[in-house]
Amino acid sequence: MEKRSAYLIAIFLIIAAGVLVYANSLNNPLIWDDGGLIVDNLQIRHIGNIPRLFLQNVYSQDMVGRFYRPILMTTFALNYKLGGLNPYGYHLINLLLHLANAVLVYCLVVLICGNQGLLPFLTALLFAVHPIHTEAVTYISGRADPLAAFFGLTSLIFFIRYFNSKTHSKRFYYLGSFLSFILALLSKEASVIFPFSFILYEVCFSKTRFKPKSLYKYIPFFAALLSYGLVRSVILSNVKEAYLVTKFIPLTNRLFTIPLVILTYLRLLVSPFGLHMEHMEYMANPPGSLFEIRVLVPLVFLIVIGFLIWRSRKRFMLITFGSLWFFLNLLPVLNLVPINAFIAEHWLYIPSIGFFLVFSAVLTKFVGFKSVRPYIIIFLFGVFVLSGYLTFKQNYIWKDHLTFYKYMLKYVPQSSRLHTNLGNTYLTLEMYEEAACEYKEALRLNPTGVHAVYGYINLGVLNEKLGDEDEAIRMYEKVMELDPTFALAFIYIGKIHYRNNKYLDSIKFYRRAVELVPTNANYWNDLAGAYLKARKLKEAAQSYEKALDIYPYTLAARVNLGGVYSELGNPKRALEEYMLALRLAPDMPDIYYNIGNVCAQLGNLNLARQYWEKALEIDPNYADAREKLDRLQELSY
Repeated sequence: MEKRSAYLIAIFLIIAAGVLVYANSLNNPLIWDDGGLIVDNLQIRHIGNIPRLFLQNVYSQDMVGRFYRPILMTTFALNYKLGGLNPYGYHLINLLLHLANAVLVYCLVVLICGNQGLLPFLTALLFAVHPIHTEAVTYISGRADPLAAFFGLTSLIFFIRYFNSKTHSKRFYYLGSFLSFILALLSKEASVIFPFSFILYEVCFSKTRFKPKSLYKYIPFFAALLSYGLVRSVILSNVKEAYLVTKFIPLTNRLFTIPLVILTYLRLLVSPFGLHMEHMEYMANPPGSLFEIRVLVPLVFLIVIGFLIWRSRKRFMLITFGSLWFFLNLLPVLNLVPINAFIAEHWLYIPSIGFFLVFSAVLTKFVGFKSVRPYIIIFLFGVFVLSGYLTFKQNYIWKDHLTFYKYMLKYVPQSSRLHTNLGNTYLTLEMYEEAACEYKEALRLNPTGVHAVYGYINLGVLNEKLGDEDEAIRMYEKVMELDPTFALAFIYIGKIHYRNNKYLDSIKFYRRAVELVPTNANYWNDLAGAYLKARKLKEAAQSYEKALDIYPYTLAARVNLGGVYSELGNPKRALEEYMLALRLAPDMPDIYYNIGNVCAQLGNLNLARQYWEKALEIDPNYADAREKLDRLQELSY
């Protein structure tokens, strides 16, 4: 009973510390990639669309970015269902996930090393409050890491219970481990490493010598990995790869960066100052030789660490496990296969558990010596207070877009992407001169690369805001010169022509956009609207249907398609579309009015009356519905 109380007190303190340091993040806005993943992502806006999330990339409509994370996107869809785009709910889920993970870390260390009192508590508390995790917790789109950690740690805990169990519960633990691993895989790609973590546990802590034949228990996990790889490749087969700077750096050069990257990660964990999102180290100037001093020194350092781990593996197996966990879980993000950066702080979320375990294990060894115990306690107190303070302070950097981008530019003034995003912030705030300066600076830094495309796009949008549509078109045409496949430039020119009633011209540009990105429902809606204005009704119907195939919950498209079918003399199809629209908006008087019109077309005046009356019931000032009912009344006399 006493042991149980100690566990509960430890868990309570871990949760309380996590809440304390992250409470000020709950009202921060949606920022950075939250725009593409959440704000502009139609696919998360209806709960009925969740099955489709398992059949597409995370950005859903735009065929760019080969990320397959359906569980992550499902959580965003649930967030949207509960609170729309209110960021509080998204932040709350991130925080709850992080707190759950801190508790899981505590349980994992208890399970691995038994009740060693302080060690599990220190490891979990460090995990809960360390500022390196702000990028995974405070940043809503960073949720993939806590989500994968939640399912991955659950899977590992189940596996350890299975491994050590001699009861009938053994099968239950194995099934729990396997299913949790599948959910981790569907949360983030880096979860592929978890089966190797299970093997690491067995090698380190098995009471019997590890034998290759014991690998049979891992067969379902590796079969799941193979199946996942096949499914992912099929689903993303038509998805365009996002622009990866590291892809243009040869493998040998990427390998030379690995010692530098690992040392940078260790530095960030030991000294978490100057944290930011845009680590551009080694991008412009990756090492070209193993014998460069900047490569050789970290490499020698890591070799020494590896040697010490190997020499002490029998005496300090827990430290060996923690060290190997750190390096093993870094493997997916070391650019052996090109990814979108060399360094990202949120990639440390899972590997850091090993670092905190080693740190805590070393310190608890020293706590055993009475002569140094007071100093160790003071040191630990200082570490936790400083970590908590830095985390709390770091959350304020995310409080608004202006603060966020200005802060990051202090560390990476050469980032054209940051200047572009700061320009977008100024544009939203209607600070047009400042926006223009940032866009021009972005173009100066990167006149031809992928971010130059966004620079010209944004200058085009700015010129539209200033009323200079000719200059806006010139900017969009510049985008087309740089990247003829950039669909948004065609959409923006199409919109300008549409506003000027040049519907045939707008159709030409919209059609090119849907050819380039046929998975974007908004683009098909734009094309359908232009066809409708040009009185090309059959083409309008086809385009609306295409949009609704991609995302069936767009109310305007559904209503407009009903109207098109009504004009085409197909009242039955019109009625079908209006009825589907009614499910989406049961309190919208226009839909009832339109259904009444279709019923009248079909000769059912009594039913038409009911729908017009319903429209008036919802909106007593609905003049058109009143007029229809008055005419019907006159006919009845």
